[in-house]
Amino acid sequence: GEMLSSSIGCNILNREIELPQDGPDKTCCSWVDARDLLVAVDRPGAAEEDKYLNADVLPRKDKTFAESKRTKDHHRVVITQGFIASTPKGHHTCALGRGGSDTSGALFAALLDASKYEIWTD
Repeated sequence: GEMLSSSIGCNILNREIELPQDGPDKTCCSWVDARDLLVAVDRPGAAEEDKYLNADVLPRKDKTFAESKRTKDHHRVVITQGFIASTPKGHHTCALGRGGSDTSGALFAALLDASKYEIWTD
């Protein structure tokens, strides 16, 4: 669901919003696979299902990621997914478990060295 909805959202934004800029790419949005950036750590001794359904990802900083992606592709918006990561060897998708969407948001905030991260709940 995360992969499909983010892809659809990015395509809709690109179809509906055309940017006034020079060059062939006038799209506003770039799609990024969260599994390329969020990688779970290996947890020896953890139950097999927890490795896939309740994965742990360590926060890291890579402030150049957003800037390089945005300036290289000339996109103002980067859309990615919440709640998912890749397994340590990158072969499979894993979930971050309960609260995983908030967790992935915090991980992306750390990755971008954001000065602020807000969570809105109802």
